[in-house]
Amino acid sequence: MKTKLLSILAISIFFVFAGCDDDEDSNNTNNVNNTNNVNNTNNVNCGNDIVETDEVCDGTALDGEDCTTIGDYTGGELNCAADCLSFDESACTANTNNVNCGNGIVESGEVCDGTALDGEDCTTVGDYIGGELDCADDCLSFDEAACTADATPTPDGFVGSSCTDVADCTEVADATGLTAECVEQLSMITLPDGYCSSTCDVAADPDPCGDAGGECVDIMGMFIYCLQPCVEGNGECRTGYQCAALSEEAGAPTYCLPPLGV
Repeated sequence: MKTKLLSILAISIFFVFAGCDDDEDSNNTNNVNNTNNVNNTNNVNCGNDIVETDEVCDGTALDGEDCTTIGDYTGGELNCAADCLSFDESACTANTNNVNCGNGIVESGEVCDGTALDGEDCTTVGDYIGGELDCADDCLSFDEAACTADATPTPDGFVGSSCTDVADCTEVADATGLTAECVEQLSMITLPDGYCSSTCDVAADPDPCGDAGGECVDIMGMFIYCLQPCVEGNGECRTGYQCAALSEEAGAPTYCLPPLGV
């Protein structure tokens, strides 16, 4: 009888401890899960496409930002990082331009910067007689759009070109109805370095001087010669000559002439 009681007692104790082990395992599992929950530092609101407290962005909600506003990029696609705490800039297009461009100082690799033109102007960078030279947006070249082009100076042999004798006035000589002359003096008017021209008929139509780049002009009622027409400011006249009118009348035609004091 005593032995039987001991056996029953031993069996009871076994089941008590077995039950305790099962509870402990169950509790441990729950504790592990609880620990994972505690260690989860992700924002529970991240992913709802609403930028909320402490978030920089959320999904497609970028808080008004794009690649060009958050870094030195020219474009591309800005995304939000998975934790909503930063932007993903991997799809943005990097700006390859000189980062110093725009500071008004010409630095290494730059041709100009803003209004700093490194001492250049329209007349030094091209065939211009003036105008306003600007710097391109990338600081790597000049913007010559506002420069004033230098018209082709008087071509050799044409009306108004320089000469020492009539042989220099080939185009005038070849024009129909003209007799080439190397004119150096017209009464009191001196023509520096000679002036290829010809007498002409102002009533002729078409103007015979046109084939040699001139116009037939009655010069102050004293002479009728071919003169080189010009547009004031276009730089068409050679050195020693100016684009001027023969009278002070408004709108009077202009020609390449020596200073007349009209």
